[in-house]
Amino acid sequence: VDQGCAPSYSYLFAFEFPYKGGMPAWHCSDIPFLFKTTSVQPCTQMGPDIDELEGKMSHAIANFCRTGDPNIEPDGGENLALPHWDPVTEDAFNTMIFDRVCEQKTNFDDELEAAISAVSGGFRFMMQSFYDETAANTHDWMY
Repeated sequence: VDQGCAPSYSYLFAFEFPYKGGMPAWHCSDIPFLFKTTSVQPCTQMGPDIDELEGKMSHAIANFCRTGDPNIEPDGGENLALPHWDPVTEDAFNTMIFDRVCEQKTNFDDELEAAISAVSGGFRFMMQSFYDETAANTHDWMY
């Protein structure tokens, strides 16, 4: 996290779908929630949990796109649909967990990363952010 760059917000889509006895989120399964298209995806038409989570996620990304902060409404007020979501800092990898109950966790996978590192012979797992480092006001949505 560089000084002078726009804040970065990290999230984890952790929803377990009530499909085939319970299926964890898979790569790109969050996209219909972010863009409010769950109604046209057969595997996401499964009740009120889906609708509520879709509303929270699509609202947060819309706020982020408009203001650069998922917490801030276009009128300047706070987004009350989610707990407060802090940006990533050098000391705190804050992550919004999108699930039936949404919550922010900080450095929540440090133990997992240490365990992977211990058995992987030095291979480092990390989330990476892609943005134009020369653009001071680039907003970065980390996944």
